[in-house]
Amino acid sequence: MNSNILDIRKFVVLISSILVCFAVHCLAADPPTVLVVAQDGSQLFYHQSGTPLDMEDVPKGTELTIESVSGDRCYVTYKGKPAYIRREFLVTKQEFLAIQQRARLAGDGDEKARMAEAAKLKEQVNADQVQAAHHDETRAMADDGAVPSTQTTDSRRVPTKNQVTTTERVTPLYEPFPAHQLSLQAFGTYASRDREGISNTQGGGGLGLTYFFTRYVGIGADSYIEEWKWPYRLNGSVILRLPLPEQFSKLAVYGFGGGGRQFKDIPQFTWHGGGGLEYKFSRNLGVFADVREVFPDKTPNYTLLRGGVSYGF
Repeated sequence: MNSNILDIRKFVVLISSILVCFAVHCLAADPPTVLVVAQDGSQLFYHQSGTPLDMEDVPKGTELTIESVSGDRCYVTYKGKPAYIRREFLVTKQEFLAIQQRARLAGDGDEKARMAEAAKLKEQVNADQVQAAHHDETRAMADDGAVPSTQTTDSRRVPTKNQVTTTERVTPLYEPFPAHQLSLQAFGTYASRDREGISNTQGGGGLGLTYFFTRYVGIGADSYIEEWKWPYRLNGSVILRLPLPEQFSKLAVYGFGGGGRQFKDIPQFTWHGGGGLEYKFSRNLGVFADVREVFPDKTPNYTLLRGGVSYGF
């Protein structure tokens, strides 16, 4: 009996200790981080699961409670909706008060304070950073399947004594390799063996479909023939695509791999892997060329070259 009472007391003490530690941890937790928007015209993006949906300019002096940080994005709740703003547009309360104080000194004719404030504003609103940030958001909207604007604004802000002025340069923009795009392919083929595995080079043609879930990952299906009869094989592939940087933004390299089935002549399963290049004349129309090595389970391996056009919807 006494042993049971002792065990119960130990259990109560253990539970009490856990509750006390939890309470101390909660009380000692860091308070939420509050940052202040440093300047007028700072852009805040409403999002869903990290994908931007809409944009709004936030007034200078707005206090935002930071919920989480990922890279240069600070995630907040603004007007009851999830949103994020870039860290470069935010300062602490102490820094904001110091900026305000220096602005007042500049207004009173303190030349040194005015020059320091102008230099700080120029650094914070660097034109290249603004252009890169706008391009990233436009590219992200294209990833979500939204149709990007036909114009992009390169904002360059020049600090003066009492104001910040903005100049704009308008350039055309479209995303050659968007996400959520279905494309139809028509192509010619050249194979190192025929459908029976004989070492005779064969030409032919075929059709294919691709669908990209993001700018980088997609799936595809194709069928090709050596004689103009009903297609006798079907292949499926997983595709990894890499659009090239700005100066080559209409060109992408890709790799793919998968399997298929040959239904006639020598029925068998096949596996394949390869890579290629695609060039887009517009968001919809492009040309491509690739090479794959095919591994049938009954006949010898062979190499297949493809070249053709693609049209995206």
